[in-house]
Amino acid sequence: MDLAKFLALLQTNELWFARADTLGDPFEGSLTRPDAVTLAAAVGDNGPANHMRRRAVSNTYVSCWHMNEGESAAMWSLYSASHESVCVRTTFQALASELPDWVHLSEVRYVDYGTTSLETGGLVFQLFLHKRASFAHERELRAFFVDFFGTSEVDPSSDPHGLRLAAVKRPGGAAFKVDLNRLIDGVSINPQAPTWFADTVRRVAEVYGLASPVVQSELLGEALY
Repeated sequence: MDLAKFLALLQTNELWFARADTLGDPFEGSLTRPDAVTLAAAVGDNGPANHMRRRAVSNTYVSCWHMNEGESAAMWSLYSASHESVCVRTTFQALASELPDWVHLSEVRYVDYGTTSLETGGLVFQLFLHKRASFAHERELRAFFVDFFGTSEVDPSSDPHGLRLAAVKRPGGAAFKVDLNRLIDGVSINPQAPTWFADTVRRVAEVYGLASPVVQSELLGEALY
């Protein structure tokens, strides 16, 4: 993320969930070709099913995370609009503990949409746990929920920490209040970022009381041999 988004995260203490139809992949929530053929043979008219799918896509909210044991040079290149960017790290357990039980967390499965049946068993949310094989480099873990009712707040109950579990809707997505010091276990600064930018990120994190370490990536560090 760029500095503006990082600053917004620190200021609001909110984890952003983008609406699925804003993610840029026209296959979000789509059936595969074999599943579409099977559905057409069973019901004859795909119209209602397609309407349901379009409604699900516009009412599904997603937070996307890259899974890896270490940093990925490719992900820095693909998802950083400039060298002045950062990434935040968490664990599956920390992410799950900051979100209500009705938010689904799962790895994305990458398949050939021309030949593979998703075998969803009629569960609409399973459509959002698959992507085309050409996106396999993302190694995505996805947190998401579907809100067919289109309410401004979803499930306004309280969590064990006294924070609201409501997802507050905003244009293009929704946001959950989270405790950043429980969620984030580290911040990495773009390996190509200038020194002034790295220093600024560290100062901003300190001002907002972020306890996690903030370090610049060493992907472009000096070789040892």
